[in-house]
Amino acid sequence: MNTQLISLHGGHSGQFCWHAQDSLEDIIKQYIRLGFRQVGITEHIPPATDRFLYPDEIAQGLNANDLLQQFGTYIKTARALEKKYQDKIRIHVGMETETVTGYKDHISSLISQFKPDYLVGSVHHVNDIC
Repeated sequence: MNTQLISLHGGHSGQFCWHAQDSLEDIIKQYIRLGFRQVGITEHIPPATDRFLYPDEIAQGLNANDLLQQFGTYIKTARALEKKYQDKIRIHVGMETETVTGYKDHISSLISQFKPDYLVGSVHHVNDIC
C-alpha cells in the first residue's frame, strides 16, 4: 500500500500570527521531515476594518492596514517557499476567512488581490463580537 501523508487543514505560523509559533519555513521543513507530500498552509485574513481586530492584534498595537500589509508578506513568503521546496513537497497557499458583517465583499476582494489556492472558513465572531 502506497500511502501519502497530506495535511490540508491549514495552520498558522508565529511569523504572521500572535497565537502561533515557529516560522513558516520551519513549519514546512517539519512537514518534509515527517514525510508529508502535500501541505496546506493558511493565515488569518486581515479584517476589513479595525472593528474586527482580534484581541492579540490590538495588544500588538496593530490596525487593519498593518494586517493587510502583513498578509501580503505572508502570501509572498508562502509562494517563495512553494518554489523553494517544490521538489520535496507540494504547498497549497490558503487563507482563513471570517464571517462578520461586510465580509462577503471583503473576502472577494482579497481573493482577487492575493489569489489563494484554497480557503478555510472560520467563525471567530458571533453577531460581530469576537
